Amino acid sequence: MLSIFFRRITPALCLLLLLAAADNPKPRSPRSKGRPELPAPAQPNPTSPGKAQAGDAIDKKDKEDVPVRRANLSQAQFEKRVIDAGGRVDFVFGDDRPFAQCHASTLVETAGGQILCAWFGGTKEKDDDVAIWMARFASSMWSTPEKVAKVNDTAHWNPVLFRDPAKSSTYLFFKVGREIPFWETNWMETKDDGHTWSDPVELVAHDQAGRGPVKN
Repeated sequence: MLSIFFRRITPALCLLLLLAAADNPKPRSPRSKGRPELPAPAQPNPTSPGKAQAGDAIDKKDKEDVPVRRANLSQAQFEKRVIDAGGRVDFVFGDDRPFAQCHASTLVETAGGQILCAWFGGTKEKDDDVAIWMARFASSMWSTPEKVAKVNDTAHWNPVLFRDPAKSSTYLFFKVGREIPFWETNWMETKDDGHTWSDPVELVAHDQAGRGPVKN
């Protein structure tokens, strides 16, 4: 008897519950999309020509307070500022150089107090003749640029110089390959302020996509 009663009463109870839910719907939270929902930016109110909005004066003041970037100075202005501050201006090389273009320079002070500068240079970025070049600052002058790394006949990129004080060694990391997904990271070591270097070695053998330190 109980089973017959429950079979007859259950559909009626379900119908009553559905009707009650329809009369009092509860707000449902939106499904998460993995990121917070941000409100759309407010659209500016259109104004007729000649009329200024209240925020215009504040925006103008903020722009006036922004200092001039040093990159906006001319070469002569920059040199004067450095010299006036007690510094000196040097160029690692001039127009007479064994490559047309260069990029991604890196500097380090060696254990002996000299300065090494490395970069990649060649006909243009990504060309197969691009190699890693280096110059040394010693006795108040820069040495002639020399090619220090050319692992294969593909472009080399983004050198990083790093000194390990514990070993008195300086390391040079750089990328090799025509495209970023196929870059391989190599490293070399010098113990005599960059006069001689060890042979290039892959940081992780057969690993691609640019593991390890990069410029900046």
